[in-house]
Amino acid sequence: MPSRAESTSNPTIDTSPVPAKPPAETAQQFLRRWQGVGDVMQQTGKTAEYSRLSEGCASCEAFVGNVSRIYRGGGTIEFSGSQIVRIEEFGTASRFPTFDITVKSQPATVSLRGKVTSYPGGRQVLRVTLLRHDREWRVTSFSRLPT
Repeated sequence: MPSRAESTSNPTIDTSPVPAKPPAETAQQFLRRWQGVGDVMQQTGKTAEYSRLSEGCASCEAFVGNVSRIYRGGGTIEFSGSQIVRIEEFGTASRFPTFDITVKSQPATVSLRGKVTSYPGGRQVLRVTLLRHDREWRVTSFSRLPT
């Protein structure tokens, strides 16, 4: 029977393979995720994840501010979401890739302090500029284009 010292002097070495890092998210995958997070933000009033994905984006911050104001005021947004129909690369600058995103939004109803405002939904085109930051994408700006 080995002594106590002998049993601890030969530690077991874990030789199992180290899991590979997941593949990097493409810009298009990120844009779909960002759009979905924006939908959830409108439905719930929870803005943290959308803000994280678009830190430093003035137009994004204005959008977050509008959603926050509605929910802080006791209001709600009834919205069943949107769908990205098309993503087209607009700019080819490697550091700040820009995309035109065609989005089909469902109708929305905003209720705040007894006032109800309805929005019809429909197609819109967003121009979105990205920046790659620490292996993750961030939105640096977005605007709605005339249709």
